[in-house]
Amino acid sequence: MSATEPRVARVAWVALVLLSCAYTLSVLDRTVITFLLADIKRDLALDDVEVGLLQGFSHALFYGLLGLPIGRLADVKSRRTIIAIGLASWSLMTALCGAARGFGQLFAARVGVGVGEASLHPSAFSMIADYFPPKRLAFAMGIYTIGSVMGIGLAALLSGWVLGLVSAGGHVVVPLVGAVAGWQATLFVVSLPGFVLALVILFIPEPVRVGALAHVGAVPVGTVLRFLGERWRCYGSLLLGAGLTTMVSYALMGWIPMLLVRNYGWAPKDVSLAYGLMTVIGGTLGSILGGLAPAYFVKRGRSDATLLVTIAATAVLGVFGAVAPLMASSTWFLAVIAPFMMLMFIPYVLSPAALQMVTPNQMRGQASAIFLLVATIVGMGGGPLLVGLSTKYLFRDEARLPWSLSLVASIGSILAVIVLAAGLAAFRRGVAEARQWDTREQG
Repeated sequence: MSATEPRVARVAWVALVLLSCAYTLSVLDRTVITFLLADIKRDLALDDVEVGLLQGFSHALFYGLLGLPIGRLADVKSRRTIIAIGLASWSLMTALCGAARGFGQLFAARVGVGVGEASLHPSAFSMIADYFPPKRLAFAMGIYTIGSVMGIGLAALLSGWVLGLVSAGGHVVVPLVGAVAGWQATLFVVSLPGFVLALVILFIPEPVRVGALAHVGAVPVGTVLRFLGERWRCYGSLLLGAGLTTMVSYALMGWIPMLLVRNYGWAPKDVSLAYGLMTVIGGTLGSILGGLAPAYFVKRGRSDATLLVTIAATAVLGVFGAVAPLMASSTWFLAVIAPFMMLMFIPYVLSPAALQMVTPNQMRGQASAIFLLVATIVGMGGGPLLVGLSTKYLFRDEARLPWSLSLVASIGSILAVIVLAAGLAAFRRGVAEARQWDTREQG
């Protein structure tokens, strides 16, 4: 062991924590609107389709599309600078969401949040894969994904706290703005930390790029697409499987608060507290479990351990997700949805880790951007919207929201398991090929 290795290891862990904090703010700014929808729907006179559009599609539209050129930049430019600029941008757009006076303005601001957040994952995934060797990559991704857990938890708890103040006093007074509704105040507040963290991110050291194809510099988009196309069984399984799993997760995550209010008679502030605690506890356990579980199978010679655990978690979470909305009482609903909230974070950890494992360094940013495009359009955009469309046009009754959720969860998870399982053999070949590029110890 060289004298510099301990210092580099410490830098890697510090950078990982800061990147996880950026992920926390990304999810906080993206998700907080979910817990404010009952008030937003009332104040802006929205229907269920518009609610579905605001939760997912508005954010996913440009989040996915702009990830492609940003991923290209991440393969050749400073990844920390890309993240810092994006972080400041999405924080500003989150504040503008609070200033919206109608569906059109709020939709446009949500698009802006997605544009800024498109900078994070392609750059962060690439940096983490350079900071940590393959045998530690799943665990590092687990730590990174805890940022998502904290973001959802903070969104729930903060919105509940502000809504509690509003119920007591009628409004919230924001300096320089005046009296505003609780949902507006919440969006103003959550935007502030991002500007500070954007400055801190600039001090993260850029890791040395490893796992690169020999004698190859910047890779054009066409070359990346050909590389992925030649390995379509592996990448098709990873991309579409992640999209379908994300669809199930976002469908339930986006509508659980509304379900508790509409079908179980909960007050929005009580929903926020319960949802926040459940997400923080279950999500943390799921992220850690996702980071550690593949090691068990790796020790038994399974090079496809990362994908194998993803399939198992997706199958089980689909069962809980389909059954939970149909429970007769909120107590039973929470008891069944809690395991779902834990298990859904395992694919969040392992899907991007699997992608990095089979992708050369010069292509990781662009491959991650394509991965996120599919995951956001199919998952983030499609999940909540499909539930709203099903409730309005299939069941034609807002009270049938539980059946819409169960339908999307069951069909989505079954398709995800089939798609992911079909790519196992191709993934094993991809891992074997990747060992030729990465001279670090493989796990």
